[in-house]
Parts: sequence; C-alpha cells; structure tokens
Amino acid sequence: MPPSIPTESESGVFQVDFENLIKVLGQNLYANPKAAVRELIQNASDSCVRRREAEDFQPAIQVIAHPEERLLIFDDNGSGMSKDEVVQDLASIGGGRTRRVRQWLETSNPAAARMLIGQFGIGFLSAFVIADKVVVDTFSVGGGLPVRWICEGTSRYQIMPGDRSEPGTRVTLHLKPAHYDLLEEEVLRETIIRYADFIAFPIYLNHSPQPVNRMQAPWHRDAAEVEYAEYIRHRYGVRPLALEPVAHESEDLSVQGVLFIPPRSAEWRRRLRAIDLFQKRMYVGEDLNLLPEWAGFVSGVLDCATIELVASREAAIVDNAAYRALQSFLEKAVTSFVRRLAEDDRPTFLEVIRQHDWPVKWGAVRNDFFFDQVRDLIPFKTDMGPMVLPRYLERVPERLGGIRTIYYVPGEQPLGQQQSAIFRARGVPVIQADLVEEQFLRKYAERGENVGLRQMASGVVELMTFAEAPRWRALEARYEDLGIVARAVSFYPPEMPAMVVRQADYDTERLIEQIVDGSRSLIDFMTRIGRERSDAYGLCFNVDNPIIQRLAEYQGDETILNAALRAIYSSALLAAGVELTPELSQSVARAQMRVIELLLEQEERLRPEGKTAPYAPSPFEEPEREKTAEPAESEEEESGNEPPPSGTAPVEPSSSLKRVSFFKRLIRRFKK
Repeated sequence: MPPSIPTESESGVFQVDFENLIKVLGQNLYANPKAAVRELIQNASDSCVRRREAEDFQPAIQVIAHPEERLLIFDDNGSGMSKDEVVQDLASIGGGRTRRVRQWLETSNPAAARMLIGQFGIGFLSAFVIADKVVVDTFSVGGGLPVRWICEGTSRYQIMPGDRSEPGTRVTLHLKPAHYDLLEEEVLRETIIRYADFIAFPIYLNHSPQPVNRMQAPWHRDAAEVEYAEYIRHRYGVRPLALEPVAHESEDLSVQGVLFIPPRSAEWRRRLRAIDLFQKRMYVGEDLNLLPEWAGFVSGVLDCATIELVASREAAIVDNAAYRALQSFLEKAVTSFVRRLAEDDRPTFLEVIRQHDWPVKWGAVRNDFFFDQVRDLIPFKTDMGPMVLPRYLERVPERLGGIRTIYYVPGEQPLGQQQSAIFRARGVPVIQADLVEEQFLRKYAERGENVGLRQMASGVVELMTFAEAPRWRALEARYEDLGIVARAVSFYPPEMPAMVVRQADYDTERLIEQIVDGSRSLIDFMTRIGRERSDAYGLCFNVDNPIIQRLAEYQGDETILNAALRAIYSSALLAAGVELTPELSQSVARAQMRVIELLLEQEERLRPEGKTAPYAPSPFEEPEREKTAEPAESEEEESGNEPPPSGTAPVEPSSSLKRVSFFKRLIRRFKK
C-alpha cells in the first residue's frame, strides 16, 4: 500500500543530539587545542568591559595552574552572571551574550563596543577540547545569589547555589591527560603571550604581582622605533634587521601594526612571509597569504579590526572584500618599506640581501619593482669568488654590437675542466646558478642593455676564433676520413690542443644571433655532430697549439699521423670527463694502444744493435726540473751509444728518428 500523502502543510522542529553536538563543536572546531586559553581569556576580558561600562573599577584576570590537582583556573573580576544569564549563555549554544551587549553599546558607547571580542557564542565550548569537566562559579555585579554550574561535556549540566562573594567569574578546568603541559608555567606563559598579549586588562599568572601580558602594543601609543624593536625581541626572541610601523584607518580597512625583516639566525624559528594576525587585540593565527608573494624575507604583526573570521577564530575568511583590502594595503606598505631601505639606508639593505640571499632573489624574479632595487647589489657565486653582476660584466670581453655575456653553469653541475680552463685563461668568471638564480640571470639579461646569457658549455664558443686557412681545412678533412667531425679554432690557453663539444649543449638559434664573427662555420659544424648518434662528440682543435701546428705540417707515415689524430681526440674526451659509451670507450682505448704500438715498432726498427738514438728535446717541450740528487748516467750511456769523440761534429738524426722522438714527446705531453 503506497504511503499516504499529507493534504495539509505540517511544521516540525530539529532534533538535536546535544551531547554529540558539544563533542563535535568542542573537539573538532579548533585546530590548536591551546585556543581554549584564548577563548576563556577573551570571555574574561568581555566581562571586564561590561562591568567597566557600568562602574569604575580596576579590571584583572588571574590564570592559575594547580599541577597536583590537574586544574587550570581562569578568574576575572568582571560583571559576572546571574542564574538566568548562566542558563541563557552557558547552557545555550550560539546565543552569545557579547553579541547582544555589542548591539546595545554600538549606539551608546562605540568605543566600548569595539573592545568586545566575542562573536559567535560558541567560544566557551573550547574548554571541552582540553578538559573533561568544567566548573563555573560566578556572582553578578547586579546582585542576586552566586551560582555554580558544572558540566562534564555531555548534554546535561548541574546548576546550584555557589559560594563566590565578589563580582566576577571563576572557570575551573579539570584537564585531560593530553593537555597537562598547560600546567607548566613556561608553557602557560608562552601561550598567554601568544594569544592575549594585547588584551587591555592585566593578566596575572600564578598570583604573580606583575602581569604577563604587555596590554599595549607599540602601535597603541606613539612609540619610537626602539620600542617596536624591543617588542619584536619580546615576542620572537630576535632583534629585527629593519622594521616599518604601519597604520591605516578607513571605512573598508582598520589596521595597525609593524612589518619587519628578521635575521637569518637559529633563534628565528618562524616561517618567512608570515603575519601574526590579531583582531581587536586577540590573536587569530599565522597568515601566510597576506604579504605579497615576492616578500619572502618580510614578517609582521598586525591588528585588523575589519577582517572577518571563521567560527573558530583561528583564521581570517580569505574570499571577501575585507581580506583583499588588507592584502592591497600590505602590497603598497611592503613596497614603500623596501624603497625606503634601498634609498635611505643602503648598509641595512645590503645586510638584508646578504642574509636573505635566496628569498631576495626569488622576490626579484617575481616582482619587477623589487628586481630593479636589488639587481646590481646581489652577489653571485663564481669560480673566482662572490661577485655582483656589474663587476662581473666588467671582466667579460665585449663582443660584436657591444654585447657582454653572463656565463653560468646550471644547478649543481660541475665546471668542465676543459671549458673552465678556457674561461680562466681569458679571466672570465663562471657563475654557479641554481634554478632561481638562473631565472634571475635570465631576467637580468632581458631587462639589461647589451647583456647576453649563455650556459658555459655553449658559451665557450664565444671565446673562440675560427681558423679558415687552407691547411686547417686539410686537417679537418683528415679527421673526417677517420669518422670524426672536427673544426679548426683558436682559443686560450694555447697549451690546450683540443676540446670536445656535443650538439646537445648548444642552442642553434641563439648561436646564429650571438656568433662572434657572423660566420656560419660553427653552425654547420654543430649540425653535423650527432646526426647518427646523440652521444657523438665533435672536436675543436686549437690552431695555436704547437702540437696541432706540427701535425698540420706532418708529411710522413700516414699510419702514425692517423694514430696521433685519434690520440688528440681520445685525450680531449678524457679531459672533458665525458661519460663514454661502449663504442667511444673502445675507440679511446684503441687510439691510445695504437700510439704505444707505433712507438714500440719504430723503436725496434731504429735499434740495429740493441742501441737507441740520442734524445733531442723539442723547442716547445717544457724544460725538466733541475735535479738535486747525484747525476744519473747519461742517456747515451743508458742506451749503449758512445758519445762522439772530441772535436767531431754531432751526427744529425735521420728524418724517421725525428718523427719517433716527436711522437714520444707528444705522448709524454698528453700524460702531463
């Protein structure tokens, strides 16, 4: 039988599981359990505001810990509550006595209304986050009987006559074991300072004669900069590198506080770009989104009366006009702060850059204004020591069109031995740049005048001159016959015979734009490398090197010449630290072994009776060091050759003997 359909409208009421609701609100509403301390102090503060509106008195809030009994007590001498007010406010969720009082005071006393903190009527439930039993003793300033209210976190409570004789309220928490740390005086002190440092009434801890809270922030009075610095030291334990008081009052935004740049030290344990946000003197939480993205080296403390909070009051509601107005104000305030330091306090600004190296570089990448302030002041790590970019560019040779290039190695990539030797010989530093620094350098080149940017691997070609003489074309062709792509170039130092290059290290489009002499010879050369294998390497041989010059003029045994050319190539691969493929590895090994075989063969052919020819040093060979030990036997004696008789002209070595000694010296030079 189908269900009956009502013919008349009906009404009903929600059925609420009060016990479960209390647990849900009390245990899940607050992310930080210590927020209960804030909520109970805030209730005490609002009670004092209400009483002071009715009469003149000395407000005071006491926070007392009893570790033995596991009790934490909050006591105030405010307005207190009658029995009816206890039932209406403590036993009702969401009613909120403070809300009703604020509505009344907004017309009669707006200043007092602004001092009231409570908003939602649920803050008292935070007591059940840290306690399994709550006892409230209160006596109303309006008279009547004292009241005691007891609840153990269920939907039931007890209410009975109390024994309090003075106006005010005493809240006793029977703490849960997980929150016994609040009974430690230092933990409790830090929690009070964190959440209630600016409460306008004194908060005394464990009957101390001195209040634990400051009550007045520097911006609540006409404070000097030194007072702001002392407050930052009091709250965070560090002295700021620089600070900037801020304030703004309008219909859309009411904010005051201080921005500051902390030192990079072990004492600073907070996250950068964090704002400690207060609302009406009560701490809300740490906000990481208010400051502009580029200001990662700035922190601050702000009290903003106009922001709207979530129900737990641990964070601001982000998606609304009040929050966006605060963000817009801070963007301008931080910009003004940085400009003042850059223009009026350069030593401090340089110290900020030195200590906050990475956040400053990141901020410059993200923001053009900030980039222009720091672009020429940030030191970069180079293989010749730290260097700011203007000084760096002074050391770079000017190329066609007046362009000076910044050369860098990305990430943790090591400096290549061959390439760095070329840069060092020309006195050109190479920057070791991480990802952010690479973005900074790219932006510097884009926004600079006549400034280029190249990775060292590809930028090394800009320090080379291409040799076009016919004899170098012949040597290139000889290499081509051996299956090696080679190009004749001139570079410093001349002691380096050759270096290898890989097409993957070069950006053809950039090379076309930046090639020194406008020639396409290098472009043609690079496009030929790696056509068959991506791991193939080409050779740049140095025409200023004496060995290369001798090889270009060599007219002897083709087998010996080919072995020498392969040895040049394999030695360049090894010097470059190339990770050899199996094929390249075999090629290098064959080239080295072939040179050794040729030397042994020539030595055997030129030793008719077990003797070797005398050795004559090459004019470009490095002189041997003077020997301090007893002289050894002469080379002639070691080889068995008799020295020429006195008065006899020395015998001129044969041409084949010259070739052998040349290659012996060539191999000795490679080994060095």
